[in-house]
Amino acid sequence: MFRSNKRDRILKTLDEARQESFERSLKRDAEDEAWRKKADQSRLDRVSYLSTVQAVPTAPLLYALWLKAWLEAGGDIGYYGTTNYAGATMHVIMGGISPSGPHSKQVDSRLHVRQINRPDYASGSPRPWTPTVGTDLRIPEGYGANSMDLLVMPQVTPIRLAPTSDDPRSGWEWGHTTVMTLTLQNDTLVAEKNDTGDPSCYPDIHELIKKHTMQEFTSMARDVIEQSAGHGRWRIES
Repeated sequence: MFRSNKRDRILKTLDEARQESFERSLKRDAEDEAWRKKADQSRLDRVSYLSTVQAVPTAPLLYALWLKAWLEAGGDIGYYGTTNYAGATMHVIMGGISPSGPHSKQVDSRLHVRQINRPDYASGSPRPWTPTVGTDLRIPEGYGANSMDLLVMPQVTPIRLAPTSDDPRSGWEWGHTTVMTLTLQNDTLVAEKNDTGDPSCYPDIHELIKKHTMQEFTSMARDVIEQSAGHGRWRIES
C-alpha cells in the first residue's frame, strides 16, 4: 500500500510537471506570435509614415547644419565614426552643382533636396530621415529595427510632434525612435532632440562644420524657410 501511494505520487508529480511545461510552452508561443504581429505592424506603420511625409535620407549638409547648432548650444558628441556619413546608398544631396569652367564643378551653398531615386522605407536607413512634406499624422512608436531617426525642420515641413508612447521616461516619447528638430528662432538656429543620448559625428560632417560658419548655416536655413513659406514642403529639385 505504501509503495502504491509513493508510485502514484511520483506519477502525479511527473504528470503535473509535464502539464506545466506544456502550458508554459503554449504561453511562450502565444507571446512570441503577439510580438511578431506587433513588430510587423510597427514596420508597416513606419513605412506608411515615411511614405506619407515623402521622407528622404538626411543629406550631409543638413545633418552638419543641425549638429553645428547642437554644438553651439553646448551639446556634446556621443560617437565619432571612422567612416563618412555619406555613402553610396545616399538618395539625396544638399547643395547644388554649378559649372565653374568647362571641365570643373563647384558646390554652391544653397540648402535644398534632390531626390535621386525612391528610398527603401522597408529596409530602413542607417542615417536619419527628413520629411519633405508636412503631416498631421503622429510619429509611430518603434523599437529596435522598427524604430527610426528623423531630422525635421518644422518651419519647412510642419509635423505632429506629440508623443506616441505611453512610456513616461524622457527620450522614450516614440519608443526607440529619435526625433531631431532644427528651428530658426530670433535669427538663431536651435537644434533639439528627444533622445537622452548624444549624437554622432563623422569625418565628412566634421569637414562641413569646419568649412561653414554659423552665419552661413543660418543663412542657408533662412533661405529654405522663406522658400517653403506657405507650402509646407521642401522644394524638390530634379
